Amino acid sequence: MKRYDNIIYGAGYNGIQYLFKRKIDGSIAFVDADIYKQKLKVLDYPILSPDTLRKIDFDKIYISVENGYKEIYSYLIGLGIKKEKISFDILEEKTRESRRKSNDKLLTYYALSNEEKNSESFEEKWIVLKEKFAKIIVYRLPVEAIGEILSRYFEITAVEPEMEDTLKVYLPDFDFADRICNRRVIDLLRQKITIPKDKDLVFWNYVCRNHAEDIDFSSEKKYWIRRDFGVHLVKKYATEFKIYDEIAEKRMIDMGIKNRYLCFAARTSDYNKKVGDDTNTKRNTNFEDYYDSIQKLKSRGIQAVRMGRNLKSLGQIENLIDYAGKYYDEYMDIYITSKCEGFVTAGCGIYCLAMMFCVPILVVNAVWILMGAGGFRYTEDDIYIPKKYYNTKEKRMLNLVEIFEIDKKTFGDTNKFEKYDIELIPNSSEEIALAVSEFVDRIEGRWNDTPEDLDNQARYFELLNRFGGVEHTGESSPYPWKISTTYLKNNLYLLDLED
Repeated sequence: MKRYDNIIYGAGYNGIQYLFKRKIDGSIAFVDADIYKQKLKVLDYPILSPDTLRKIDFDKIYISVENGYKEIYSYLIGLGIKKEKISFDILEEKTRESRRKSNDKLLTYYALSNEEKNSESFEEKWIVLKEKFAKIIVYRLPVEAIGEILSRYFEITAVEPEMEDTLKVYLPDFDFADRICNRRVIDLLRQKITIPKDKDLVFWNYVCRNHAEDIDFSSEKKYWIRRDFGVHLVKKYATEFKIYDEIAEKRMIDMGIKNRYLCFAARTSDYNKKVGDDTNTKRNTNFEDYYDSIQKLKSRGIQAVRMGRNLKSLGQIENLIDYAGKYYDEYMDIYITSKCEGFVTAGCGIYCLAMMFCVPILVVNAVWILMGAGGFRYTEDDIYIPKKYYNTKEKRMLNLVEIFEIDKKTFGDTNKFEKYDIELIPNSSEEIALAVSEFVDRIEGRWNDTPEDLDNQARYFELLNRFGGVEHTGESSPYPWKISTTYLKNNLYLLDLED
């Protein structure tokens, strides 16, 4: 029988941190339920499947997985592993500290919401709640960015099971900034999942502090790490949120929105300054690169609406309604998106608003094709075009497999591209205009792929599948969208691979 001194359950970041913090030595192996990791190695240690625990001997097993570690503990006990062999003390300490900080953040949210204090007796309210529900489960829901909260909502509604006599509460939390993205979005989500109203947050802070033993916190960070999420195909425009507002309709007419329209958004340096983030500047694009597309849409009877938050006005641009520069409003952000035929954007979370209403999207200047789409909804009409990856040392463009490899090395910080001699070349106005034309044709049902086009798309998804594929959940969450047929046809070097 194979023997190890120590086993670490969880071959991810936490597992590696566990290894170093506990100064674990001797013969070591990792265990992980992700089949894509099994039979690989981390730090030259083997990664085994949980079933292997039945066939090996060891002195100690350390649980490093935060989400559901109590369930893992029960599983190990079920395998016949003695309690004294199992350790998760660091997780217990980390969870208590994390919960304390999260509870403090409830008060931060409450302060930002400007709601009046609720004077109702918290203890009496708690007793009523306990009598009504046999079980209360708490989850943490980041609210500081549109893309963060909505991608988690999409995942929740796709995978979270219905449970009788159970209250599932999604408490507002903050990850990288103490701000509330859009209160009107949160109000809409409250129609579908239990996010406490602002005035009730002090109550939930009280409950979490004083009745923690009566609440199930075991999965409170289940929806925290997006790379573990899947992606979800939806029918175009088949949203669960049906809204119509006569006042909003009149406001749109006053803005000049009177015909069919597409929304356009661009992630710019202004955004980086607002959030204090200089690690992702190479994801940015220039709104001016849309002008050619916007002019060409006029001949098809389609207007363009510039989306964004309190941006500098662009002045008078033919066929463009500068909503972001002149009319921005939290509610109108939602309403205008809900009524558009398609959304054209570059790498910014606002496209999740389009996903909320199952509106088709076109993503231009895409970076990190292999990462970051966890939880996303997508339609059959969604497409994207990536930035070009140019190797300055070898003086050539990278093909798709090389791009995927670079994506894995640089994800989270576009400044790392320079380390690998990579220059990101933005899409030209002409490339964007061709993609927009294809996008509109797809929305209108007039696009037809040739046999050659279908073969190219099949080759593209075959390459993507080498890196886990669209349905893979785990260390990556690739874009689920088709790559633009026109763009791919004009850049076939992306598929040029050496066998």
